[in-house]
Amino acid sequence: MISTTREQYELVERDRLISRQVVAELYGLPVADAGEPIFSNPARAVKVNLRRPLPSGNVGETDVYGVQQHGPLLALRLPLPE
Repeated sequence: MISTTREQYELVERDRLISRQVVAELYGLPVADAGEPIFSNPARAVKVNLRRPLPSGNVGETDVYGVQQHGPLLALRLPLPE
């Protein structure tokens, strides 16, 4: 999540606008494959772990470091604080 104001971040955290269910839907995953969101207040960031289909570095695995998976989150529209 890219946040321009503390109020926007606090709204997302307070109202839990990013949840396991939301992330699972965006990524087309079962809810069990999305971890609970971890909110980092100093960074105004949210981290969600996703279960990998293959272990990191395994033959056929396409993302060794598990990074740059934010694309589906760009479709998420969040309300602005009042």
